[in-house]
Amino acid sequence: MTDRYSFTDEEWRLVVAAPYVVGISAMIFDPTLTSLVMEIAALRKIIRTAAEQYGHNALIQACIQDTDTFNRNESQRAAELKVASLLEMFREVLMIVDLKAELDEAQDYRYFLYEVGEKMTEVAGEGFLGLGPKTSDREYEYLARLEEWLGV
Repeated sequence: MTDRYSFTDEEWRLVVAAPYVVGISAMIFDPTLTSLVMEIAALRKIIRTAAEQYGHNALIQACIQDTDTFNRNESQRAAELKVASLLEMFREVLMIVDLKAELDEAQDYRYFLYEVGEKMTEVAGEGFLGLGPKTSDREYEYLARLEEWLGV
């Protein structure tokens, strides 16, 4: 069973930040004023809801318990990341989780991150007041990249 104490403080910060970075990345890939307002409001709920599917995973549950440590300043820094930086961040956090977590927990963590990204792309639609199709072509592109980066 993997918990917060399996990681250094810096490693744990990355593990806790990753679901937020996934969600913020989805917003950045296809930003509109309407979608940003809706997606910002939905991000924490999406992460918590996705985590409920992994109630058996001690790593994900510990991560969710510490989400309050992911403050607004870190959220702002995550929003400023470039695609290349995102890929590097995902590589780093996945390497850490793969080394320190149990195999099934590490694999679930990857799927958990993907589900957060997928749900974020479904929050707001295109068109007038976001009432159009829920996932844009650019968001599908993001999900394909995310799937590749996470290896899911």
